Amino acid sequence: MKYLNLETFTDFVCIGSECPYTCCSGWQITVDEETDRFYKSVDGEMGDRLKNCIQREDGKAWFIMRQDGSCPFLNENGLCSIYINLGEEHLSNTCTYYPRYAFCEGDIYFAGISISCPVASRFYLTHEEPLLIDFAENDDNSDVNEDTDWELFNRAIRAFTTSVAIAQNRAFTVRERIALVVLFVYGFQNCVDEGCDPSDLIALYSSPENFGSILERTGITSCDLASKTEFSSGILYLFKDVEGLGTKLPEIAELIGYFGGPENTSVDREVWGNAFSNASSQSNEIWRENVLVYILFRYFMKGMSEKDFYDRLMNGLGPVLIMSNVITALYTVMHSENPSMDYIIMLVMRLSRIIEHNSNVCKEVTEYFRRAGYNDPGFVLRLIS
Repeated sequence: MKYLNLETFTDFVCIGSECPYTCCSGWQITVDEETDRFYKSVDGEMGDRLKNCIQREDGKAWFIMRQDGSCPFLNENGLCSIYINLGEEHLSNTCTYYPRYAFCEGDIYFAGISISCPVASRFYLTHEEPLLIDFAENDDNSDVNEDTDWELFNRAIRAFTTSVAIAQNRAFTVRERIALVVLFVYGFQNCVDEGCDPSDLIALYSSPENFGSILERTGITSCDLASKTEFSSGILYLFKDVEGLGTKLPEIAELIGYFGGPENTSVDREVWGNAFSNASSQSNEIWRENVLVYILFRYFMKGMSEKDFYDRLMNGLGPVLIMSNVITALYTVMHSENPSMDYIIMLVMRLSRIIEHNSNVCKEVTEYFRRAGYNDPGFVLRLIS
């Protein structure tokens, strides 16, 4: 097997009670079968707590969260009672593994740390050097999926590495790199759909000297305010009825409250233009590059199963990277100042948490984006112009 680890995977350390947004709150925490069997065997006060705080149904088990959404075993010091009383080895798989994630395609394991963790989010958004992807290999082939379409897999790996190389080519602005990645993956998807060899396309996008002529045809040098304001209105409409939005996404809840007022519905065109220009300024290059690489690493190769590489990319690019960029612009309009990096870190983390880890919200958001045409490459290019 081969192993690709996105930087932070091997050296991640949880900060426990110091965490500004604990993973022990805000979502359902499942209990795997083996851990649940052990919990059923625990006696005494801890056994009673486990019995009263676990819901079991149809062979599945999960913790019954408190009214504030926190885990019933999170103590007043922000620490885990199960960890303290029973030991780390008796945490459920969910609690043991998060925020790590891993998936296997072909003969490669992809492993990383979810940006929904505030520690990981801070690392990704402030790490100034290009993110590293570590490679390792051993002779164990027991987990290799023999049903893999190896021709497609090898082509997809070449497309993946080409996309990452584009994303990290700092001779071009992040806006240009996002445009190039979108166009390249869309073209690769067309090759997959038509069953043709993408070698010429990969060669074209593997040579930076071609990027200038490709970008000239995109029209991203001019700011398309109409598309940006359409998208802004769309995402505020999408989230206005989300239950518990003030806790899950306070940044968007604040924007809905502000722009929902009739006195704030009409904003000067120059103000809009300046806000979007600031959101795409050089000061925001690093975090946007790193989130783009994170999205490519986490999503692109998952397109193998359904041969839907472009849709997989857009499932992360639109709801996380593009939405966070637009929200920072709306913040600037509302406050007449640019958001701090701390604001952006928490925004990206919360967007990831509610979209990447909530299947209902994820489905609703991705379907809305598809219906509204937000995944169309032409519209995406207008958004990042």
